Parts: sequence; C-alpha cells; structure tokens
Amino acid sequence: MPVKNSSQQAILSIHRARQGFVKARTAQANQIRGPLAEFGIAIQQGISHVYTRVPEIIEDGENDLPGNFRQLIARLVEHLKVLDIQVEELEQQIRLWHKELLPTRTPALSGHFSHMNGTIRRAMGQWHEHGIPTARRAAGIPG
Repeated sequence: MPVKNSSQQAILSIHRARQGFVKARTAQANQIRGPLAEFGIAIQQGISHVYTRVPEIIEDGENDLPGNFRQLIARLVEHLKVLDIQVEELEQQIRLWHKELLPTRTPALSGHFSHMNGTIRRAMGQWHEHGIPTARRAAGIPG
C-alpha cells in the first residue's frame, strides 16, 4: 500500500471528522425527536423535518408543552444547527481539495482512458471477426 502524503492524510482526517459530526447531528436530531414523542408529538426522520416542525411545535400554545421543555427543545435545535454548520464547512473543504486535485489528475487519466478505448474497440472487432459475441449481443441487446 502506498504511503499517503500529508495532503492525503489531512483530507482523510477531515473526512473522519465530518463523519463524526454527521453521527453527532443524527444523534442530536434523535435527542429532539425522542422527548417530543413522549409528549405525543411525532416528527419524521430526517434533519429537514426537525427544522420545519420544531418551530411550529414550540410556537403552538395549545400542545401543553411546559415552558422549560420548549426552551430545552429550542436549545437542542440550536446545537443541531451548529453541527450542521460544521458538516457543511468540512464538506466545502473536501470539495475544494478534490477540485484542486482534479486538474492535476485529469490529463493523465484522459490519455490513459483514450488509449484503453482504442484497445477495447480493437478487441471487440477481433471478437466479432471470430464469431465471439459481445456481452451486448449475448444478452440480446441490439447494437
């Protein structure tokens, strides 16, 4: 296995940190959903459902939620937003790293693949000459 350079090690650490924030964000959303369910208020899975439903629930004066419970749920949602920001910032770093890396890799890859395309076309022509069906023909797919 080749040794990773410092840039590769750094991006791997960023991926791991992002995954940790994603897990924490999911746990936070569940920590919001759970207590609300105890009060008979169900929220579908998915962070977006928490964001859309919780403000309505907190503002609804007819659901008999105690004031301190409403404050707790609001605090948990604020923490969820912080985790969301962390995930987004790390995703931006990952996208930027890949964008910076892509131009250095593209020419070598495209040249390699164009050579392989020619090799594949020649091989398929030879198969056809010798009566060996291509995978498409063997599967009954025209072309």
